[in-house]
Amino acid sequence: VTAEAPTFRYQGSRVVISGSQWKQAAGGTALTMLRQLPGITQHGDQLPLLYGLTEMAIYIDGRSTSHAPVGSVLAFLQNLPMEQVESIELILQPMGSFDRAPGINIRRRRQLKDMMLLFGQGSLIQQHYLSGHLALRLDLERGRHRGYGYYSFRSRHRLETLDLTLGGRDYQDRQEQRPRQVHQVGLGDELQLTQEQHLGLQLLYTRTGDKLYHGSTLRQLQAQQLYTTLYHQLQREHFIWETSAELSLHGDELSYPGRQLDGAPAGMADNSLERRERSTLYQFKSAIGAMLTESLQLSTGVELQGLGHRHRYQRQSEEGRASEHYLRGFATLNQTVGTFSWELSLSLLTERRRIEPAAPSGTPALDYKQDKVYFTPSFFLAYQLAPRHRLELQLISDKE
Repeated sequence: VTAEAPTFRYQGSRVVISGSQWKQAAGGTALTMLRQLPGITQHGDQLPLLYGLTEMAIYIDGRSTSHAPVGSVLAFLQNLPMEQVESIELILQPMGSFDRAPGINIRRRRQLKDMMLLFGQGSLIQQHYLSGHLALRLDLERGRHRGYGYYSFRSRHRLETLDLTLGGRDYQDRQEQRPRQVHQVGLGDELQLTQEQHLGLQLLYTRTGDKLYHGSTLRQLQAQQLYTTLYHQLQREHFIWETSAELSLHGDELSYPGRQLDGAPAGMADNSLERRERSTLYQFKSAIGAMLTESLQLSTGVELQGLGHRHRYQRQSEEGRASEHYLRGFATLNQTVGTFSWELSLSLLTERRRIEPAAPSGTPALDYKQDKVYFTPSFFLAYQLAPRHRLELQLISDKE
């Protein structure tokens, strides 16, 4: 798989892939194919590595198909008839929250996590960041209450020069320093209702500031997130029951102040690429687990997740919306005997999605609706060969 050097499109990166080479790699998963794109790792600063990815726009043979969450795009690419495609263009859209990314398809959570690690903390680029960290925490225990509060500050600076060797070719990435600051303030309280029951509440506020220079172009990103979770736990001798509810409000603003238009007279700048985003993520989960024997455990539960997302471009009457709702029921049976363990899991997921991509003023907006049901059985086997050696096998089947 090869790619041209990415160029800017809005605040993302554009990667164009030729059809013939794409077909040769079609035997692997879409995730594997994306990992082979040299443009992703070579031009790291053109993709905000530490922000995760929430959307991809797909262009097949020059025609736009849809804007969709990454998990859906990966599934779409895996089922694409490669012999009918001459070119594929992916536009990767960054977002402000890395740890808790709205829009994650529950079914593809593990794949997407691996993908974000590739672009973020697990990438070669990230290893060349200098970082500082300051954290203060205060714990207070009084009666049945255990309260806590904390403040955290992190700052990262990118090295000016980074030399990489990828696939036998030498790439040299020269960029100006990229300072990034993250402030977090958190509060929490855990109440012991009885000897067996606990009730907890957590609030977390995060503010991120990021600047990136490309020549004379300055890009600024300000992101804010408010996250709250409420959970209840009941634990007895042979079973445990846990219920949690989460709500996350996220907003960010991306701008290119003073961006110079190509070919424009000196002093003329274009701020039309300023973008504002708002998203709301909620999740409810309830699960119960029981010990059938000393080593055999059965757990079952239900999970509800939803996302509302809205973005608009300033100085343009262009606005897009998206909403997703997932309801999942699951049951898991697992057992551990000495160095041997296994797990059998069954999951039924219903998915409802609606997407209205941003469209210029006067252009009819596309309205994309989708309802699906997935049945996913999986089997996991693990054997501890030695203290530092472990053998694992996992089989997963996705039925739509």
